[in-house]
Amino acid sequence: MQILTTPTTDIFVIEIPKAKSTGGGVLTPAGAITHPHIDYHGAAQLMYHIHGRKLWLFWPATTRNIRILLERELREGNPIELPEAIHVLEELDVLLLEDTQEAFYLPAGMIHAAISFTTCSHAGVYVWAIDEYLIAQDLVNYHLSFATESIATHIPSTVDCLDLFCRDIDSLELQKWEALAFANQGHIHSTAILEWVKCTRAQLHSLIKDRIGADQVLPDETVGQSKDGKKRKKSQLDPSRQSTKRKQT
Repeated sequence: MQILTTPTTDIFVIEIPKAKSTGGGVLTPAGAITHPHIDYHGAAQLMYHIHGRKLWLFWPATTRNIRILLERELREGNPIELPEAIHVLEELDVLLLEDTQEAFYLPAGMIHAAISFTTCSHAGVYVWAIDEYLIAQDLVNYHLSFATESIATHIPSTVDCLDLFCRDIDSLELQKWEALAFANQGHIHSTAILEWVKCTRAQLHSLIKDRIGADQVLPDETVGQSKDGKKRKKSQLDPSRQSTKRKQT
């Protein structure tokens, strides 16, 4: 885990209007335990420890770790608890922060958990770093694969909220990566990111079409015909819908 003692400039951050929050603060009581989880799909975080004595536990986004975490969370509907995670997840790293203010960088896809020994507070801001998009790609693809399987096997935990699930992937990930690629045209990854976003949106549309019918397929980014026959630019998936993914830090 990288403790930030000097400014870092080797990441790209999207400028987002102040009215749209991309982070927040957390206050936890003594004895609080946050079980292992990943925030969003591919966003890194700049974390700032403000107060208290807190133990952070981290696991990298290896194929094995992601499979265990997401299958428990998505298939069984019960997130893996910390004692079990310590035994079954690989490459555990820990960071103990005392009552001093420190910042650290939480890479994209990093599984993390925390134990508060005293009343603690920290703040964080989400960062979409262009060099980490492959992690986001893997996590989103895993979710899409599971959603496709859920439709075929009728797993209620995903099928029942498929519409919001697809909207979340678009508003919480694809729109951010798309904006990042456009802002950094010429970067070695920008073309690949835009192609991935395009293909993933097509998969989302297909999932919705298969589940709820063609008349409710989410809009895409192309120019199409409205019901009155006039050409119009279709909007992005509605980002105003509330996310159903629980945000934990």
